[in-house]
Amino acid sequence: MNLNPGASELVITARLADHYESRGVGGALEAAEHDVRKVKREAPELWRRMLASKMSDRKIGDWLYGFMVRAVSSGMTFRNFAADAVDAETPAGLLGLSEPPKRNPSTGSDGVRRAISIVERVLGELRRTPRKQQNPLKLAKWPEYCSLVAAAYDAAPEYDPKAVGSFTALRAAVNKFFKLIQSKVRVEFVSGDPYASSEQMQREVARTKVFKVMKEHSEHPFFTEEENWKFRAVHDWFSHILAKQPFGQRAEMQAYNTHAKMFPPAALPALFTEIVGQSCYNTTRGGFPVQKVALLPGFDYRNLGVAEGWKIERKRLTR
Repeated sequence: MNLNPGASELVITARLADHYESRGVGGALEAAEHDVRKVKREAPELWRRMLASKMSDRKIGDWLYGFMVRAVSSGMTFRNFAADAVDAETPAGLLGLSEPPKRNPSTGSDGVRRAISIVERVLGELRRTPRKQQNPLKLAKWPEYCSLVAAAYDAAPEYDPKAVGSFTALRAAVNKFFKLIQSKVRVEFVSGDPYASSEQMQREVARTKVFKVMKEHSEHPFFTEEENWKFRAVHDWFSHILAKQPFGQRAEMQAYNTHAKMFPPAALPALFTEIVGQSCYNTTRGGFPVQKVALLPGFDYRNLGVAEGWKIERKRLTR
């Protein structure tokens, strides 16, 4: 699959920012973005070899941090230092991209930190998997399953205190991933649906570096309106822009599978309610549901399509 070219750059930049922040650099994301642009502009061969290497985007970010430190301490211009590194027949050169920095970033609770490793892992998995095999779905058709989900959504209370923990975990994860998006594009919350298709969304965001997110249908008993907008942004960015999934019911199920690999386990019950519950309700009932802080029992949150009391045979639900 050819992901959005910005996917690798996003993870590399975020990893570089993580190194900078752990060493007390102010404006770490801005500094990392500046340095990545510098490498692309003044050392395009270096950038090309980094992306062509067998290392993960995250490890390239680690390597780039060490490289930038050596460049600053070399006393040479960056352009000349990069040229020497490309030509060098040593581990420090680009031929192997094998020399990591001597220190790794410290652990912490910063919004970017945990998101980096998760995004890198998910995007790496997508790159290694043929498009037709990505986020495989257990069912060929979804109406029967969605009818079960919609019925569970109908029966769920509008506010269940037992669901608050999962929604809290979901909120924290959304905020982390939203910071990553902001490091790459300007996000605008707008009235009305700004894109007629995922293809239009991909083209316009790539051309303008502005990512528009619809504000409507954002009243929620747990999330603020702005938090709901951020959740929508995270959903659209990773599912429809980076993974290039189209709009539609089947694509929403694939989108959930993508998100389930990114979000922490504690957030999955709430994620299921928000994405699968609302999508199935909309397609089954023909309208957007009242948003709820509730969990939908009887469904496997990691194996989409599995429902309690049902079997899957030949990609169909059976009793």
